[in-house]
Amino acid sequence: GEWFMHFWDLYMRELAGVTRNHPFAFVNLDQEPLGDIYTMAQYNKAHAAAVRRIGMSVSKAMGTTPHGHRHAFG
Repeated sequence: GEWFMHFWDLYMRELAGVTRNHPFAFVNLDQEPLGDIYTMAQYNKAHAAAVRRIGMSVSKAMGTTPHGHRHAFG
């Protein structure tokens, strides 16, 4: 939880300088249009890349899908 809050705070500081016309937190920060909402396709692509960066593969059986994280948290 402490790590999450640390990185959430860093993200919120970065997000504060981005113009948005919606309440969503997860937005495009690296490509145009900056500040636009992540589509599900964009989110899934970013998630898969993050999982690969930590040396794992996206797999339902391993619980490394976006939905799997919901179950792990619960």
